[in-house]
Amino acid sequence: MWLASACSEFNHCTGFDILLQHVAVGAIHDAAERFNPPRCHPGTRVAAQNKIKSWVEAAVREYPILWLNGLMGTGKSAIAQMIAEYFNDKSRRYLLATFIFSRGAGDRNNERFFVATIAYQLALSLPQLRPLIERAVEDDPLLFSKSLRTQLSTLIIDPLQSVSGSMGVEQQKVMPRLILIDGLDECQGSKVQESILMLLVTLAQQQPIPLAIFICLTPRTHHS
Repeated sequence: MWLASACSEFNHCTGFDILLQHVAVGAIHDAAERFNPPRCHPGTRVAAQNKIKSWVEAAVREYPILWLNGLMGTGKSAIAQMIAEYFNDKSRRYLLATFIFSRGAGDRNNERFFVATIAYQLALSLPQLRPLIERAVEDDPLLFSKSLRTQLSTLIIDPLQSVSGSMGVEQQKVMPRLILIDGLDECQGSKVQESILMLLVTLAQQQPIPLAIFICLTPRTHHS
């Protein structure tokens, strides 16, 4: 709110300022809002974590999307948190972005903030993307009133393709690649959940860089 009023008062909002107004800060894995997030107890779920780590670290992946599903309370979010922290470590730096959905949080239980939050983290993980993302928002300040598909193309796919075009294959293999989505089932409405899944499939199909998209959710039952 302060940022929005400051932009209005001084009338010189940058594209990044506008982007920040559409970011769900609490959806990022290390946000203060998520103080003491779920983690695996030492020595537990090791096989699952190792499988995921090997998939992310592979120079060439057979499939770009890995889906971890299971009933509520089976430890999916704990595994997701551990994986995010592991790849956010400075010695690895494979983490591109995270989005942790939450049914009880207004900016984390719908699709409105999803693309902007991912784009913001991409601008931090790959600083060469920031001017491209910022310029895209400045060129169309109403971008966030448009479809998620348009936002995805403008803020994520196009900038990634632009950057990857100037890199060799070996450079792309060692750059950040992991996008982690947890709790997608806590996003309101099955149609919205499906639309986000389709966005991620589109991103994986475009493959602007060798992405690894890890998704955790509870499968729907006949009651949902």
